[in-house]
Amino acid sequence: ILYICSVNIALIIALMKTNNEILSKITFSDYFETLDVQSKNELRDKFTPIYVAYTTFYYKLRNNSFTELELQKLEELTNQTFAR
Repeated sequence: ILYICSVNIALIIALMKTNNEILSKITFSDYFETLDVQSKNELRDKFTPIYVAYTTFYYKLRNNSFTELELQKLEELTNQTFAR
């Protein structure tokens, strides 16, 4: 029984690591798509027009072409880490 429990614990730890790796590789565009309409609008309004123009925001979102500085600000606004 002890062996089975230790195998289960090892498996759970391995799955948690894999899940964290997958979540840490999400792009901002993918993250933005998971938000509801109100959250999208709030985030967009915090980011535009201070950092980029409204139309530029959607262009960069569509092409996933945010600069490093823009991604840093988006990470700050969302408390998330996005893939580069």
